[in-house]
Amino acid sequence: MKPMLGLALWLAAGWMGPDAEVMAQSAPTNSVADSQLTTIDQALLLARQKHQPVFVDFSASWCHSCFAMRDHVLTGPQWEAEKKKFVLIESDADSDNGSAWMEKLKVPSLPTYLILNPDGSERARIIGEVPQAKFMQTLDVILAGQGSLEQRQARAAKGSMVDLAAVIEDYLGRFKVSEGLAWFRQLPAPVRQTAATNPLTAPGLSLLQMRELASEVDLATAQQKPLAGLISRCRRQADKALAYAHDRHRFAVVSSLASCVQSLPLAERRAVLARPLASLQPLLQQVFGRDAAKVDLLEYTTEMEWIYGVVQQPDRKKAVQDQAIATARRLLDDGRGGLDVRHNRSVAENLQIILDHAGENAARLKVLKLLAEAYPDEYYYLQEYGSALVAAGDASQGLPLLDRAVRLAPAEKQESLAWPRTKALMQLHRQKEAEAVVAAVLKAHPHPAPGPEAYQLQDLQSLLKH
Repeated sequence: MKPMLGLALWLAAGWMGPDAEVMAQSAPTNSVADSQLTTIDQALLLARQKHQPVFVDFSASWCHSCFAMRDHVLTGPQWEAEKKKFVLIESDADSDNGSAWMEKLKVPSLPTYLILNPDGSERARIIGEVPQAKFMQTLDVILAGQGSLEQRQARAAKGSMVDLAAVIEDYLGRFKVSEGLAWFRQLPAPVRQTAATNPLTAPGLSLLQMRELASEVDLATAQQKPLAGLISRCRRQADKALAYAHDRHRFAVVSSLASCVQSLPLAERRAVLARPLASLQPLLQQVFGRDAAKVDLLEYTTEMEWIYGVVQQPDRKKAVQDQAIATARRLLDDGRGGLDVRHNRSVAENLQIILDHAGENAARLKVLKLLAEAYPDEYYYLQEYGSALVAAGDASQGLPLLDRAVRLAPAEKQESLAWPRTKALMQLHRQKEAEAVVAAVLKAHPHPAPGPEAYQLQDLQSLLKH
């Protein structure tokens, strides 16, 4: 599962979406079939007519996890049966309507699935990549009217470990570590004591606690405060967490431990992380072996890249990248020595990103070319391929792709294309056109707020001076 980044999203973040009531009032009055829906507003109108909830599938062309969910979870007879119970709308996070509703509903990452009442209020949500059996079970509870966060919190307070585990996962998915632990700490003592060792709740709870400690270490480091006590607590919590953690939670715990100890001397970092790293190896072989088609290769690879970066073992980091690349190529093999990126779009997207991390630029260009050819009407792949060509010094090939991406991209995404287009125009000695691109961005944002937006605009201006 991936957070939303980039200049266009920073710029959009300052604008709040309209209220549900306003959205509903602005919705068209004619009824439409589910297959014809293009906005959440239309879906709500149809939901009121059918007396059904709305299932919002937030996704985007750059969300590889979204493709994986559609290929492996939102498919098959059980999904077809579930679809009869609600109005389904696939909402593009890059569209005006999708981004407005994501802002209103505070959706921080993709994939996220919202179940809305016909009045536009949230009933519940399912966050991230979830196995099909668990997804369908959770969805059934929600559709039965028992799956809201508040309902689960109430049942958890009475001792339901199933609901407590679901609440913890919800807080993890929303990146609300402090809020989640604050809620947990006000539960009755017997419930907390049971949750600390229950196999349903202990993995998520221990991960919440690890992430809180890692954040405290980061804050103390920034404030130049003593770290020894915090790091010691973090190490004890990691030992406790690893006793319960499984699969992706185990990777996340070790990653948080690496964050905690990164200020220690290198030898001590390696000593602290040696045993936790060793415990990941069997799981890593499963990820690149029997489970490869069912998991997010990029998520696990990125975690390992970070951990090996902390212990400064570039050879092992490269070995993981090579294994991930080989696994992705195997999954995409077309039987003729090439890659079929349409066969598994999620894996293809993972592959191009991992190739980028590994610095294998020529191989990445080939994969991006395949993706741009396979999905010619999606701006994202045109942008990625065009930008990569420009970065490689081939502006004459890259600029036409970027110009096409501009025509296809939604308004809030076009500014993210300004940097590669300006760079391409400068490479081609088309100074006036480059100045016009930069001027258009500056005109739209004459007084950028301090922070990433301002820095990106400064960088954009600096391109004209080289």
